[in-house]
Amino acid sequence: MRAARALGQARDLVRTAHAASRAHRANPVEVVRRARALRVDGGFEYAEALGLGLLDPALDASARSRHVSRHAMVEAQERLNPAAVTPIAGEKAIFYPYCAVAGIPTPRLFGIVDTAGVGWNHLLDAPVGPGGLEAFLARDLPGEFVVKPSGGYHGKGVHALRRDGGLLVGSGWSGTPAALAALMRDDPEFPVWVAQERLHDHPELARLVGGDTLQTLRVVTLVAGDGSAEILYAALRLAIGGGDSDNFLRGTSGNGVSEIRVADGRLGPLTLARGDGCGFERRSDLPGTGIAVEGVAVPHWDAVAALVRDSAPALLAGTSR
Repeated sequence: MRAARALGQARDLVRTAHAASRAHRANPVEVVRRARALRVDGGFEYAEALGLGLLDPALDASARSRHVSRHAMVEAQERLNPAAVTPIAGEKAIFYPYCAVAGIPTPRLFGIVDTAGVGWNHLLDAPVGPGGLEAFLARDLPGEFVVKPSGGYHGKGVHALRRDGGLLVGSGWSGTPAALAALMRDDPEFPVWVAQERLHDHPELARLVGGDTLQTLRVVTLVAGDGSAEILYAALRLAIGGGDSDNFLRGTSGNGVSEIRVADGRLGPLTLARGDGCGFERRSDLPGTGIAVEGVAVPHWDAVAALVRDSAPALLAGTSR
């Protein structure tokens, strides 16, 4: 087993070195050295380092040091966050009711569905058994809604839908309520789903990209020992790639991301994946339209920052370190 794993890693390193040397016109031996150093010192997987552009010899040490591997990030989160936060933040069927109790505003929760057991219809205040899923989707939900896996990640399984006669229509999927029920039941990874209110972009954000996909912010905070919260990083994800999710996925989704200056809520350059998948390109406007992104003010940024600073400590309430 250990030998097979070592062989697999060696193959990954060779593939990575070949792709990086071709993309960056770099010496393959130097690329291998850099990839090995990033793995040993920073915990970067070879493909991860390639996708982040860290194997580009033109990238200086200072720029490279601003990147953290997923492995290192998860280790830091596990050291800092109480274990009880994981299910609260990771399971939407727990997160939304928790936020309601804590007074944190979220999209309205319509229901929680367990495709193998009993869920709850929040609109009718009644249970939803496995046999009632189709009726819940067909009759109880409003004209627009979102369904997503409770434990979903990277935008997996997200469907933003509207009713059109007897069909449910979205950007990435369309079908009957029966077909949606079957899709949910047959999902091999996610047995529990949530149905919630569908939100739409603020007009200023809709002006940037257009389309029906919701653009969302990611705001990273650190809660200090005295209970105060500091915003460390914020970014706006722009759904240029279409579909029902604005997830960036290191650029592989076709979407973009723009860092937000925390001090004033203005957008930085737009970051997109390079066409060869070996790093990113940054530009001040949207490709194809020329609409400016850099310098645009995020609507209601002060209110967003205040909400996040107030809400982050509430997620720690009742947990133990």
